[in-house]
Amino acid sequence: VTNPAIKGTSLDKGLTPGEKQADVRARETAAASATAKQNEQENKMRDDFTKASTDFVKVRDAHQRVIESAADPSAAGDLALIFNYMKVLDPGSTVREGEFATAQNSGGIDSRVIAMYNKVLQGERLAPKVRDDFVDRSGRLYTGAVKNQEKIEGDYDTKAKAAGVRPTQVVTKHRI
Repeated sequence: VTNPAIKGTSLDKGLTPGEKQADVRARETAAASATAKQNEQENKMRDDFTKASTDFVKVRDAHQRVIESAADPSAAGDLALIFNYMKVLDPGSTVREGEFATAQNSGGIDSRVIAMYNKVLQGERLAPKVRDDFVDRSGRLYTGAVKNQEKIEGDYDTKAKAAGVRPTQVVTKHRI
């Protein structure tokens, strides 16, 4: 629409207050929908990341218990140390007294570890040198697990960026 009094200019028909309010609501709804989709994508990716990190978290926790158990030497502490060392070796396994023979036969756990566990179960304590070796080996295995976890974290960081979501909402640092 042009103003006949002023040639060549157009009249800007402004939005009514109701139209402005409707426009604001539409923008807010669109933004909320985009945020909801982003949150949904982040939640799904975080769930996938958490699942991929399950074994690392088990190794981390078992390694921490190895360290704690060795800090105050006792027969019970040695038992916990060996038990958790086995969890560092194989985080997905179920380690129970009755399953040691099965574990030994399957070759999943070193027979020397089983023998030491059985001695400790009978009330004997580990020699300080042996205890220190368990802690050292657990630390080495944990260090290897950290390297693997860093790769998983890097992969999910890259995936999050490519998906247009916030990597900090997807990747959790599980290391101690």
